[in-house]
Amino acid sequence: MKKFSIHLFGMLAFVILCCFACTDHEPNPEVLPVVKTVEVTFNSQTGKPLFHLRIESTGNVGITEYGVAYLLAPFGNNPADFTPTVDGPKVVFDLPGTVGDHSKSAPFTDAEVEVYFYRSYAKLQNGNVIYGDIYSGD
Repeated sequence: MKKFSIHLFGMLAFVILCCFACTDHEPNPEVLPVVKTVEVTFNSQTGKPLFHLRIESTGNVGITEYGVAYLLAPFGNNPADFTPTVDGPKVVFDLPGTVGDHSKSAPFTDAEVEVYFYRSYAKLQNGNVIYGDIYSGD
């Protein structure tokens, strides 16, 4: 009987230790990149706006594409929705998307449009898109 009690106690202690040793490990939470829209400058030789954006942090979700989405308002017309998205016209910047300032020329000249709206964006590996603030140029 004494031998049975020692074995029972040993097995019980083993089971309790296994319960405390096996804990769920939480995966690291997603930390999204931070992109900021920066005001355009102009290339006086081409007359084209130069889009700027700043990647402030890359987070832990990879960037698969980044750039500036824009909407054009030809003379006398303003778009009903001033929200540029990646589904519309955009200027795609070269990968990799690293922390720092990035610039690329617009495909239009300032003389071709009266007003345009633009904002930075980044497409992520998880399928989401993040955006910076909307700016306008004229």
